[in-house]
Amino acid sequence: MSKCRKYLIITFAITLVITICGWFCGEDVFDFALAIAMFIPLIAALFAGADISEMGWGIRLELKSLLLLLTAWLLPTVMSIMGGVLYYLVFPEDYVHSDGFLNLVSDSLAPFMLFVPCILALGEEIGWRGFLYPELKQKFGRIKGRLLGGVIWGAWHFPAMLVAGYEYGREYIGAPLLGLFAFPLFCTAVGIIADFLYEQSESIWLPTLFHACINASPGLWFFRNDLHPERSIFGPSEIGLIGVIPTLFIAALLLYYETKSDASTERE
Repeated sequence: MSKCRKYLIITFAITLVITICGWFCGEDVFDFALAIAMFIPLIAALFAGADISEMGWGIRLELKSLLLLLTAWLLPTVMSIMGGVLYYLVFPEDYVHSDGFLNLVSDSLAPFMLFVPCILALGEEIGWRGFLYPELKQKFGRIKGRLLGGVIWGAWHFPAMLVAGYEYGREYIGAPLLGLFAFPLFCTAVGIIADFLYEQSESIWLPTLFHACINASPGLWFFRNDLHPERSIFGPSEIGLIGVIPTLFIAALLLYYETKSDASTERE
């Protein structure tokens, strides 16, 4: 059995069991189960034979590394704001004034608020960017590997989405099938950016910080009224079909940049 197949079987099987058991035990247990599930990719990677010591545990103190670190820290908030603004431009009637904008800044940027999200995100990043993405890129190439990795990563969330309405709720347009398309789309875009940060920095902490900031960001939900819950599939969070557009654009730019850079290197 290949490393990839072993990793995927363990990751999906254990996550499915934990999710279902957590759901039947009540909301509090379910929330705890989701937190525990974030360490399943780490456990699966270890069983699949991953060499965690080679994943890069330091951060070089040079300009490029510091700029990448700053990007990993700030870009999720930029993505969240851009996606939310785009959503409210499309659905201005959903906007309601709120004084909660500082929540976005404090929750997603304050270092002391990111400690727990970073620990949880590390469990996933070791499995996804640290192990699975390199395996897929080696077999299918960088672009196809990242695209496939994003779909797999998104599908890993399906049990929680189907059982508990995780991410979008249950009342959105096209539920539950449209959510099963929208979330892998988001994961694919985010996975491209996270893997770019990992490749450029050679440190697992960069995609971990990026992932943690995404999880910590409340998005622009505090500006949204409750008149149209069926529109949650569109935004204002960056996981929505409208909210994700800026993130998709950034991911596409990175792929274009890397493709151009690779072509230039080959000509030399």
